[in-house]
Amino acid sequence: MARPVGWAGYEFLARPEQEFPVADHEAGDTSLMGRVIRTVAILCPDIEGSPHVIHGRDQLVAAGVRSLACLHCGSTNTPVGSFLCGTGASAVISQDELLLLEEVASNLSFALQYLDKQDAVHFLSYFEPLTGLAKRALFCERLSRC
Repeated sequence: MARPVGWAGYEFLARPEQEFPVADHEAGDTSLMGRVIRTVAILCPDIEGSPHVIHGRDQLVAAGVRSLACLHCGSTNTPVGSFLCGTGASAVISQDELLLLEEVASNLSFALQYLDKQDAVHFLSYFEPLTGLAKRALFCERLSRC
């Protein structure tokens, strides 16, 4: 399942918490997001004539979006999501702009991996990984707060 977690520009999402399905294998999924999560990037120069399933296509068209660039976020082994950018004109995203967007998606992926590793280090420093029980350091820290 996938769901939008952040956006800027048009407020076309009626229910941002709404999830939509993304298959875990290419044969069972024709959606734009599903393909991008499994690959690197897709440039969709005209969303009205795109063969891919684009969730919220009608809302995007009504908001004036005509073309999309959708990029993969996450490491090669662990997809986290996708980064979607839209423009108001068809076939407007050039190869140079796509390279810039790929760099932005790469930086987002790096930041997400850093935050994930930071959370893991914090957990391992205060909890026993096998049992999930608190370690002495957490006990002493909480005792000092009292």
